[in-house]
Amino acid sequence: MKKLFLLLLTIVMAAVGAFAQGRTVTGVVISGDDLEPVVGAPVFVVGTKLGPADFSSW
Repeated sequence: MKKLFLLLLTIVMAAVGAFAQGRTVTGVVISGDDLEPVVGAPVFVVGTKLGPADFSSW
């Protein structure tokens, strides 16, 4: 019974992880001063802690 529970738990966790990767954010960050694109600007989702995975780029 314990093995079955662990197997089901593993399958559910793998499925949740697979569906969590489904969104892509695209666009251009524009400078307010000269209306030029800002290279390497990090973008965060408002109201969450979602943002760039690599913080060394900024």
